[in-house]
Amino acid sequence: MSLARQVRSANSAHNAQLDPAVLPPYTPEETGNAAMELTFIRKTKLSGDSNCPSLYRTDRGTFVVQGWRVTDPDALAQLEIPAHETVVEVPADVLAEIAKGS
Repeated sequence: MSLARQVRSANSAHNAQLDPAVLPPYTPEETGNAAMELTFIRKTKLSGDSNCPSLYRTDRGTFVVQGWRVTDPDALAQLEIPAHETVVEVPADVLAEIAKGS
């Protein structure tokens, strides 16, 4: 099985296990059009004076990741990306904060 097919298969299996009842609201309609509040957690050491890439915690029990837009067609072909989503790339040190349980 190709790597792309393995990734799609794993994504499909993972998404099938998600229970929408336990996920926080994401769309403006689901949140009553309330503005999302962001709390800055960290930025990569590579960013210098800018804030990119960065990690933020939301008031919705989620995280927002600011990163470099993925445009590589081969990488994108390995993913199933719905129209309402996008894909970004970030250095590992940005996500290390989540692994620590921030």
